Amino acid sequence: MRSSDHPPSISIGALSKLSGVPSDTIRTWERRYQVLSPKRDENGRRVYTIEDSRRLKLIGELTRLGERVAKLAQLDLAQLKTRRELHHPAQTAIEPGIIRVGVLHPTLREQLTGPISSTKSSIQTVGHATSMERFDFTVEADVILLDIECLGPHPDKVIDMIQTHRHPGTLVLTYYFLPRSLSEFFKEKNVLLVKSPVSRDALQRIIYDNIGQLKSATHSPQSEPKPDPARFDRKLLEQIMNETARIECECPMHISALVLALREFEIYSWSCMSKNEEDLEIHHKLAKTTGQARSLMEDMLEIVCAHDGIQI
Repeated sequence: MRSSDHPPSISIGALSKLSGVPSDTIRTWERRYQVLSPKRDENGRRVYTIEDSRRLKLIGELTRLGERVAKLAQLDLAQLKTRRELHHPAQTAIEPGIIRVGVLHPTLREQLTGPISSTKSSIQTVGHATSMERFDFTVEADVILLDIECLGPHPDKVIDMIQTHRHPGTLVLTYYFLPRSLSEFFKEKNVLLVKSPVSRDALQRIIYDNIGQLKSATHSPQSEPKPDPARFDRKLLEQIMNETARIECECPMHISALVLALREFEIYSWSCMSKNEEDLEIHHKLAKTTGQARSLMEDMLEIVCAHDGIQI
């Protein structure tokens, strides 16, 4: 059988770096709670998988939130993600803190950033553009603020694709005029509608007042799986490529270049969805597939960086 038929394996040291859980704690949790069931290599050393690192990272986060390891050890990756999400709405409904907002709007852009009046919270703009061609739909944000004029001739289909692929339940849409049919469609999709013109302070407050509902809204179990948000931005990828100069292996450089190229094409595919209905469908498939490939290569980049001692 070819080596490519086997999932990539990582050592306990790399697992510790990827998950943030000390090696001694990993061994203790395995012995007491059977958190993981690692295989052994030909030398008898424990070897783990990427899914092991993802599960362990979530278990570590949840234990810091007060949950018991014995109970978490019985949950799979999807169940652990659900447990983590349960902690966020209760926290954000009362006091969200920093709310990360991606902005695709012709006028608001950066001025949305700042403290929210009469609260202890603030909005941080994590991505902004005035057209779909320039907006990064891979950005990790609590809320995506969109203006209907930026979505092209088929805003309903664009919204549907965005929710399916990227940000379910985290969309705010501003508009001057909206046909009844579109209004009903967006409401069914849990999109928060805001009629323009609206002041900066009023929009900040609308986002703040609805953040608990927006962040807790989810798709039905039948929804197709979504690629993980991008874990590496351009600056970090370029930094990793520069690190290659001090080590013999060039794998981090080549994998970083691949991740960067995939990320840029994923963003480009999203931007092409504003053209027409035929383009929207094919570019949605391209964006989804590229996002999945990008996520897999990010897994490998984390592994080789941990192996070569590159801090990320």
